[in-house]
Amino acid sequence: ELSAKYGKNKPFEDDNLIREISMMTYPSVSQFLETHVVGTTPINYNDFFKKVGLTLEEKKVETNFIQSASGFIFNGDEEKGTIFFSEGVNGNSFWVEQGVQPNDVIKEINGIALTLQNAQVLIGGMFQWKPGKEVELKLERDGKEILIKTELKQAYTTKKLLSEDENANELQTNLRKAWLKG
Repeated sequence: ELSAKYGKNKPFEDDNLIREISMMTYPSVSQFLETHVVGTTPINYNDFFKKVGLTLEEKKVETNFIQSASGFIFNGDEEKGTIFFSEGVNGNSFWVEQGVQPNDVIKEINGIALTLQNAQVLIGGMFQWKPGKEVELKLERDGKEILIKTELKQAYTTKKLLSEDENANELQTNLRKAWLKG
């Protein structure tokens, strides 16, 4: 009904939109919009997932050696010309096991000095690393050199993933199937 009443040549009035949606649908729709769109109450998606027999869970998943669930685990300081580990490193199991900390400056990777000029190539190469490869990194933490010489092991991070609830009842399962059909 909204698209029939309004369009690209006839805009709706902002102050009346929620009231019109409510008249065309249900009062609960306007209540939802007032609470979560106009208001500041975040949507509790878990309530909706539960209705359809889904759960949002933190799960351990494989990652590479340059990322964690929060994204890329490096940052650069143009003034100092350095590359360092970001807070994201705390979400990468391999680097945590090696004792790497946020703000550790990467001085060398496998004997090659890391600079802003060659960072894309060297860190891009790290993306290709596979478990079993021997690697050596020289880091600097608080003015002290730290040497990491190790064999790569699979890196993991944690991500929130939707899973089917094993205890979902028939109503939840049927509702999920109907929802996913669209």
